[in-house]
Amino acid sequence: MKIIAIIVCMVFAWLPGIADAKFLIHATKGRFVPGIMKNGLRSPKMNPRARIGNQGYFGNDLKTAMKEKPRADTAIFFRKSRTFNNRILDTTHMSNTRLKSFSGLRDMRGTVKKGVLGPKIGHKIGRYANKKNLIVKYKSARYRKGVNYAIPPNLYKRHPRIATPVKSVELR
Repeated sequence: MKIIAIIVCMVFAWLPGIADAKFLIHATKGRFVPGIMKNGLRSPKMNPRARIGNQGYFGNDLKTAMKEKPRADTAIFFRKSRTFNNRILDTTHMSNTRLKSFSGLRDMRGTVKKGVLGPKIGHKIGRYANKKNLIVKYKSARYRKGVNYAIPPNLYKRHPRIATPVKSVELR
């Protein structure tokens, strides 16, 4: 089993375009895997204190997902639906003026550093995304090359197959 997990990880590391095109990776502890595989992510288990607020978090590749959740020992691969890319609010290259319009903040000092959203503006954008049923794409704070996605609970309830769990891989 561990050999298969290593092979899967190496394939996704060598071919990042494939992972980015079809899959999202959610890092978690092994004891939560059966529930997630059966029911998907559930909003009561989402953390309101996370960077974008009460959302389901995914990395675009395995390394990003594991850096964001360092104590995780399992990765769950989610398949994106066809409508996934139509609902993305991409903050990775947004100007401060555009970010101001989403967040309502007047003073942007300290809210974005090297393209990474701070928690204050992240929560405001997360609330906006939840109201508008949008997925937030943002730069990883823990891995410079990584990109994360945050799916709000309203969107996940309305479109439960927007990200469907396909496979879990134990990493440690």
